[in-house]
Amino acid sequence: MATYTVNYAGISLTTHQKFTIAKAITKIHADVTGAEAYFAQVIFKQLDLHDCFIGGVLLDEPHLFLSGQIRSGRSEQMKKQLLVELEVAIQSATGLAGHQI
Repeated sequence: MATYTVNYAGISLTTHQKFTIAKAITKIHADVTGAEAYFAQVIFKQLDLHDCFIGGVLLDEPHLFLSGQIRSGRSEQMKKQLLVELEVAIQSATGLAGHQI
């Protein structure tokens, strides 16, 4: 079972945005890996902006952190394709820039 965790800070995601992101993650995972859609689970967690650091520096703008745990044995090409497609889908749903994801 693949688990994708979406942690976000400095932004509020509506239920519709969460639904859109979860559907996109599920579809992309199924399309890229060939696994059935029901194997992908997506969990959202809102964080306080002041609890997030990058490079030891406190965040000063909205960010979304996507962590995916997928079955071992997936090729590097498949993992890269997942990353690219997931970033594009999240940008589309949130309006965040690439450096914020």
